[in-house]
Amino acid sequence: MSLLVLFVLAVCAAAATWLGCRGLIAAGVADAPDHKRKAHRDPVPTSGGLAVMLGASVAMLLAIWAARDFWSGDAAPASALRVAAAWACGLLMMVLGFVDDVYDMRAKPKFGLMAVLCLVFAIYATHVSELQLWPGVTLHFGPVFGVLGTAAWLFVMTNGVNFMDGANGISMGSSAIGLFALSLYAWWGGAPAPAVAALLLAAALVGFLVWNFPNGKIFAGDAGSLFIGFMAGALSLIAIRDAQMPVLLAPLLFLPLLADVILTVVWRARRKRNLLQAHRDHLYQVAIRAGSTHKRIAIAYWLAMSQCALAAAVSLVFPFEGSTSAFFVSVLLFSYLAFHGRKFASAHGYDAP
Repeated sequence: MSLLVLFVLAVCAAAATWLGCRGLIAAGVADAPDHKRKAHRDPVPTSGGLAVMLGASVAMLLAIWAARDFWSGDAAPASALRVAAAWACGLLMMVLGFVDDVYDMRAKPKFGLMAVLCLVFAIYATHVSELQLWPGVTLHFGPVFGVLGTAAWLFVMTNGVNFMDGANGISMGSSAIGLFALSLYAWWGGAPAPAVAALLLAAALVGFLVWNFPNGKIFAGDAGSLFIGFMAGALSLIAIRDAQMPVLLAPLLFLPLLADVILTVVWRARRKRNLLQAHRDHLYQVAIRAGSTHKRIAIAYWLAMSQCALAAAVSLVFPFEGSTSAFFVSVLLFSYLAFHGRKFASAHGYDAP
């Protein structure tokens, strides 16, 4: 598939998503504001993720048709089937998110259904059973712990994108950057199926961001954030398998989102707060209370995502030791920034009540 065809497909994904968002703005489900975790003041059309799914799916079908000779190969169909399985589970995640957008599901049944979908994908599609940290240093998990660990990764990625989708542009824009970087590394590693899927999802998110950033004319909703979060996690797993990518490259590409979520969970757990309760304790929410704008915060996260994408490039020269070093250095950096961010918030009264 030529670069020109890929570019045309990406434009189709963005354009279809743009049109879908326009229709949802006119007839979509409104997201009402609340004091628990949402930053907007007036009802805003939501479930823009439906348009993202539509745009990416249309472009993906065109990609299958355009590369019909490729799919007749021996190795390609297996990879394509894994992408199809990811897409099917992602659609189920989107349906779950749409139900939550409409009916505001309780946390426990919602998380339970999400966990089941993640486990099903890990069992029947693909899972990671070993982690090579350094040449000669490999952690072997075995099939059971490999499946459980893979399901946990999918669960964390899905919820991470969802939890961070509370301010214009942050989660969806960051996901677009991570997916684009994943596409490049998967293509470099010789895995076109996850590479094309990640590229088209990133392009569809660009079509969505035209409406969402910076003025927030439509939100992705849980329908969008659960779909994108799951697809990002699943496609990274497929790329790890098919492109022989280092395992730590996947969390590195999405580290700014994951770091905020995980460090916030740790911070809340240390203060014995209810981890299943909606809250406004994320670092980006602290920044909003401190007076920063959605636009500035989103750009800061986008720059952090770009930094991680560039840091991942060291794995092209030193595949395992490079990705391990880049990952842990980035973790230390974000932990340091989070610690001083919390310290600043406490000192100036910006902590959530």
